[in-house]
Amino acid sequence: MKKLSLTISFFLITIAFVQGQTVKNVTTDGTTPNWLGYANVFQTNGTSWEFGSFWGLSDLKTIFSGNTITVKPNFNTWKSSDPYWVTPDGKANKVFAGNTFIQKDKTTGDYIDKSWFTDGTTNVTVNFYVNVDSFDFPVGYKVEAFILVFNEDYSYNSPYTQEITGPGSYVVTFPAANNALTDAHIQYGLRVTGLIVNPTLESSIGGMQTSPSTLGVDDEILNNSIKMYPNPVTDILHVSSQLKEIQKIEIFSMLGSKMMEVKTNFNSINMRDLPSGIYLLHIYSEKGTAVRKLIKQ
Repeated sequence: MKKLSLTISFFLITIAFVQGQTVKNVTTDGTTPNWLGYANVFQTNGTSWEFGSFWGLSDLKTIFSGNTITVKPNFNTWKSSDPYWVTPDGKANKVFAGNTFIQKDKTTGDYIDKSWFTDGTTNVTVNFYVNVDSFDFPVGYKVEAFILVFNEDYSYNSPYTQEITGPGSYVVTFPAANNALTDAHIQYGLRVTGLIVNPTLESSIGGMQTSPSTLGVDDEILNNSIKMYPNPVTDILHVSSQLKEIQKIEIFSMLGSKMMEVKTNFNSINMRDLPSGIYLLHIYSEKGTAVRKLIKQ
């Protein structure tokens, strides 16, 4: 059987000011304390929710090693004698969504840090960067980087996710424009969703070590090198970088839907067909990833 593994390197937290807004780049270390685990369990159709509960990180099979974190499909719940988890003919009977995350609270909880929501004068944009060095999940498993934002009473507010499909650099953005006064809890981390796994396969579920990345530092440098005009824009947008050649630009709605992907002619992007509103541009280059807010009139 193929290895089922995802090894990720994270790094430190930096704060920058980009175009008049405060930006917090989440770049943490695998040795950072207060990582948490949570699981949602579904029927095998993947949509009928059964229950959710905090889950031990060791039971999630999340591995911390220096600056790296490895997440895997879950085999902690496999019980061959329990038909709730395993069918009589030995097949997985549940889909398991395991979350490994860090939480920041605004007013209540164990991890109060108001700077995650505002710097005192303006709301904060949070960028969660994930550098994937090895990826070997079989078809049927979904891996995501996420930022989840909850109200004071944990009623669901806003999810921001980026599916991970292979090695490379990924970013999830929680935009300042969506940072309402009622937002009180932010979680950022990784989610693996798929059928539970027979523990006899544990020896084949492994990962590769990764070296620390400087993506967060490079992204700040890249942010300062980006030129984007006009903003607001009505028809043609011009984007350029003074440091490295731009590889591609992705344009997302404030709800996280990808609206456009541009791979050429960055200095003349046709925006006429894009509905009026506020968007986030993810600008990719060899130097890293920059995120800019754009208003389309």
